Amino acid sequence: MNPSYDDISAYADLANRGELTARIYAAPMEAGWCDQAKLGIHRSFGSPWLRLGAVKGYADGSLGSTTA
Repeated sequence: MNPSYDDISAYADLANRGELTARIYAAPMEAGWCDQAKLGIHRSFGSPWLRLGAVKGYADGSLGSTTA
């Protein structure tokens, strides 16, 4: 979860050369969602070897102490 775009680029290069040996479903950080939108990615995108189809976000706080 949440690989950097540099990591995704490296995976894409390997996939394009036919050298990627593991299937990767990448979920970049939600803070970069607008970058994906600029590229035209609106829903699951990629190939059977490398796919972008989600974003990852974090939240801090707890419901019990009303800080969430």
